[in-house]
Amino acid sequence: MHKRVLSIILATSIVFTVGSSALAAPTQGQLDQSKTNLTQSQQKVQDLDTQMQKVDHDIETILREKAGIDSKIDKAQASINIVNKSIKESQNKINNEQEVYGQRIRTMYMNGKNQSYINIVLGSKSFSDLISNIETVQKISDYDKNLMDNLNSEKSRIEKQKDKLASEKASLVALQSQDQKKLQDANSKKSQVLALENKAKAEMQKNKAYYDQLQAQSNQEKARLLSMNTSASTSSSSPSHDRGQHVVPAGSYSGVVGIAAQFVNRTPYVWGGTTPSGFDCSGLVMYCYAQVGVSLPHYTGEQVKYGSTVSANNLQPGDLLFFGSVSDPYHVAIYAGGGQMIEAPRAGEDVHITPVRPFSIAKRI
Repeated sequence: MHKRVLSIILATSIVFTVGSSALAAPTQGQLDQSKTNLTQSQQKVQDLDTQMQKVDHDIETILREKAGIDSKIDKAQASINIVNKSIKESQNKINNEQEVYGQRIRTMYMNGKNQSYINIVLGSKSFSDLISNIETVQKISDYDKNLMDNLNSEKSRIEKQKDKLASEKASLVALQSQDQKKLQDANSKKSQVLALENKAKAEMQKNKAYYDQLQAQSNQEKARLLSMNTSASTSSSSPSHDRGQHVVPAGSYSGVVGIAAQFVNRTPYVWGGTTPSGFDCSGLVMYCYAQVGVSLPHYTGEQVKYGSTVSANNLQPGDLLFFGSVSDPYHVAIYAGGGQMIEAPRAGEDVHITPVRPFSIAKRI
């Protein structure tokens, strides 16, 4: 009996010990390591997000190129159709001339008898008649020969033009096939990056949940220690407050930033989108600036040509941040102040506010 009671007491003691240990404040080393893990996972997600934006940009470029080739193929086919019609018309002319040629022979037949040119010559009644018939036959023969040569030459020229157009179309179809392969590869790469990003986001959420748990335990312990202070120490010192990450609230800025903030977490990314029902990155910029009377083109490579360049330490809300090469950026965002920016990130996400990432150039419109 005593052994049983002792076992229960020992088990209870172990439970309370484990429970107290689990609720105990984490060490600074644990907090630092957890924060490092969270920062690294956030950076990984950000890197993959940037990679995804580049892939989307590549897909958009291929789609534009493919659309141009499709248009050229349609034009080439239309030209081939016209040439085919010309070839048919040329052949009809040749057939008609051959018919006229036959009619001319029949007209020269004497008394309905089937006579050739040589018979017509031999049938001359006098020397002068012979000379006249020979000249007539020569003229008709030369005329027929020249006319047929011209018609055949024209037909040959048109057929060569058709062959050239067919060759150009074949080259375009080959390019179209290459673009289709590029598009398949890009979409495959996008699927791979998306899978990695989803995995990274899951890891980031796990790290964040653990960090938040440790931070909550740390705050609880800190509150407990502060409550043990004397009223005198409380009156002589103010409690400290942790500074949270600055987030720009919707509508806190006027003008372009205030307009863009209206769509945060509400409007989805849509490729080619330029309306509140869906934006791509440059479409969001174009729309917001249009509301304040500034007309910008719908393409990052064109928008970067507008405004004046601004240094990174002199940014103001409303400045445009471009990512990628300076001459042909793949992404653009609107600086919102406080180290934050508003962007239409990529397919599958809404317009959102996010910390500023390293950018290639900033422009003030």
